[in-house]
Amino acid sequence: MLGNSFDPHRSNVIVGIALAVAVLAFCRFVAALIGASTEGEVAGALGSFVGGMIGAGGAVLAVYVALSSQRNEDTRKVSAAVRTEVASLVTYAIGAIEICQHISSGVRRVPRKDAGYIMRKLFVEPVVYKAVADRIGLLPHPNATAQFYMRLSEAKAMVESLQMASVEQEDVSAENAVTIADSLITALQLAHGILASDGDPRMTQWVGQVMVRQIEDCLQSARQSFPDAESFQTPNSFC
Repeated sequence: MLGNSFDPHRSNVIVGIALAVAVLAFCRFVAALIGASTEGEVAGALGSFVGGMIGAGGAVLAVYVALSSQRNEDTRKVSAAVRTEVASLVTYAIGAIEICQHISSGVRRVPRKDAGYIMRKLFVEPVVYKAVADRIGLLPHPNATAQFYMRLSEAKAMVESLQMASVEQEDVSAENAVTIADSLITALQLAHGILASDGDPRMTQWVGQVMVRQIEDCLQSARQSFPDAESFQTPNSFC
């Protein structure tokens, strides 16, 4: 879906050709002007130069329009692909937060050596984000998108550190659960802004009716379970 991406090198070549045409027209004008001996020849040289410049200008304009259209199409594709992946990861993040809630409330016990269970569906590396990392700047919320994936990585790192504990039988504590949930809560707050932004009408309708509502429900529940979480202490300004 992202194969026909914006290529700045190709655009530079095309613009270079257009500029070369303009330089050639100017050189021809100078040569014709030097050899001109009558007003008619001068007028003819000037007309030829003006025509060449108009042609070069038209070529540059055509290139600009084509590249702008290509860039807009690439932006749309990248944005849609990332939003789809974010929506999928949000579902797993909500499940991980629910597990953290159960651990914090004492409903569920998870040995530290099995801490990976909390993030079991989020350990797979994101495919789309890595593929379009060099074009994140095209997205409506590039910083929020990068921060979203960073928060997931942060939560994974926490879980991995718990699994490396020397005391294998020690359970994941309520404090551990709060720390992991805090990163995931921030990820959901960021995802809310990413998914609620304008985009493909069908995608917007889906995330508006399903995903955004699920995020809001999870955040409300998490606030009750983790009222002291850092994510709830400061206004969220990522989006």
